[in-house]
Amino acid sequence: MKRPDVLFQGVTPVPLRAHGVDYLKILRSRGYERILNPACGQFTLVKVAMQAGFPAKGIVASDCGFFSTVLGYFYAGKPISDINFRLAEEIELDGRPFRVRDSYDALGSEAEKAAYLIWLMKVLQLGSITYYDKMHLRELVQSREKYVLTVTGKLVQHAKPYLGIDYMVMDIRDVLFHEHEEGTCVITFPPAYSRGYEKQFPLAPAIKFDVELIEFNYRDEIAGLWERLRGIQTPILMANYSRLDVVDPSEVLHVLEKRGKNKIEAWTTNRPDLFREGKKGITYQRDTNVVPLGNAKQFGANDELTEDTQVDVFTVSRESALYYRSLWAHKLGHTDAERFFLLLLDKKVFGTVGFFTQHIRLGKANFVFENFGFSAPSHKYPNINRLLMYLITCEDMRQLIRVSISGVNRTYDLRELRTVCLSRYRHVKLNSGILKIITREKLPNDLYKIHYRTEFRPETFQEAYLRYFHEVQAKRAPKEEV
Repeated sequence: MKRPDVLFQGVTPVPLRAHGVDYLKILRSRGYERILNPACGQFTLVKVAMQAGFPAKGIVASDCGFFSTVLGYFYAGKPISDINFRLAEEIELDGRPFRVRDSYDALGSEAEKAAYLIWLMKVLQLGSITYYDKMHLRELVQSREKYVLTVTGKLVQHAKPYLGIDYMVMDIRDVLFHEHEEGTCVITFPPAYSRGYEKQFPLAPAIKFDVELIEFNYRDEIAGLWERLRGIQTPILMANYSRLDVVDPSEVLHVLEKRGKNKIEAWTTNRPDLFREGKKGITYQRDTNVVPLGNAKQFGANDELTEDTQVDVFTVSRESALYYRSLWAHKLGHTDAERFFLLLLDKKVFGTVGFFTQHIRLGKANFVFENFGFSAPSHKYPNINRLLMYLITCEDMRQLIRVSISGVNRTYDLRELRTVCLSRYRHVKLNSGILKIITREKLPNDLYKIHYRTEFRPETFQEAYLRYFHEVQAKRAPKEEV
């Protein structure tokens, strides 16, 4: 959890939120006026409940994480000092002693205290492992007053829609199996992975949050938990992560399928009898808003390569790169790539490629990872993807990637490209002479998962192209008779 722009991970997907509003409106129409939101996280589902018509005074959010508790107490108008926590007197930050408790006590308003604790959690998240971490940590520490002031203003604004709700420090299991008063319903998006709070919020050594916490292990607990929920009359609307095998089909209200990630999320309920008139269905979520590159033509299946063919490689938007990926490889969905390039032959788009660059940007590696690379289908050159591999492993490509990720006064020592390939064979012939195998694993489905690496060759784009062109010509030349 080292991203400087993110404090909390795990938010209800937008399509599920929209359908959640619809299902909660059904419960409202049936007389349910009070709603509980355990494992509330960033209070996203509290807002969903409000959009469905539940008044703030009828909403009770709960969690057992310190981040959500700070927000919850502030939103509910409860004093931050009522939270059962202690601050260390002094810790070391950026190589210097920092007075944790005194800095907190010097603050006046509840908003400032909440903002300070959120700032402190972000500092503790970052650590100081890499050079990038250290620089960001130093900025946060040296500009503490500025950041606390900024967060204070945002908290005051964000709190307005939530004024009037109640908040409790409570484990999700205790909320689900508590005996609720009539007219109460529950909506929750439970933690999807074990040790979630510990991973996201390492509070030591600055904060001691006195709460008995047994991390919720979704994978191990969901089957038994759902079996118990079937015997409860209180209607529970719960998000399900790729475990529809533990619920009855009648208990599934809506499915969100994330293509390309083998991931399914769904709204499920223990009281399907209350939602018979509700709309059920499946939403397929994939990368959208893809657009071609201006008026550029596509390299045709029968187009010819010549000695004089010119190569161009451009940094492009995600939308343009994914347009051609979707065109040549259907239904791949989400990608973690962060830098995108198109490759053109004589001004015609023939290749699209995406790289994951976070590790080198954080100073943790000297390589980039090729997430995807596709070429236009060609009848004349069936192995034209080999040309794409030649191009993205040459020196010109290395320089182009470095420029795309470098900022002011910051450059990167980029030396290698790495990628992974699934194949029916122990080695992909297309990659021979270009990539070197790091590891090879045989999967249960008899495919091989092959990890590759290579250093960038000292060639220009044009030289790399000619390498491929002469290779093809040599194979097509008639063999001399002996």
